[in-house]
Amino acid sequence: MAWLIRNVSLNTRENLCRFRICEFDLCCLCEMEQQTDAHLFGGCVYTRLVQARVKDWIDGARARCMKKRSSKLLLNVQNAIEYRIWNQRNQYRVLMKLDMPAIVARQVIDIVCDRVRLLLVLPIRDYDSFILYL
Repeated sequence: MAWLIRNVSLNTRENLCRFRICEFDLCCLCEMEQQTDAHLFGGCVYTRLVQARVKDWIDGARARCMKKRSSKLLLNVQNAIEYRIWNQRNQYRVLMKLDMPAIVARQVIDIVCDRVRLLLVLPIRDYDSFILYL
């Protein structure tokens, strides 16, 4: 998935309209701008709300444990955000259902915690315990 995003190869509405598969190229998450890769993963209001919530979580965890952010952790966070945003876009296309940004942010945090748990091979039972490992 990350490779497709980096190479601008996703089937966004912009690309689907270009190949005449789709008639409308508006972003299905915010319905404000054309759905391009850049918009979907950076400029979309919905995406920015998810990113802001996850950033608040990272900043809060960092403030509590006063350790540097790991670039590997931030890469995992970015990949998790991109995965969940793409998943929301697909869910909307199929089910016409869109989760609130707060729910998606919580799912991103869960994904990141699961990845860190696997990396650390430690039993992390709650999110407050997780901050000790940032």
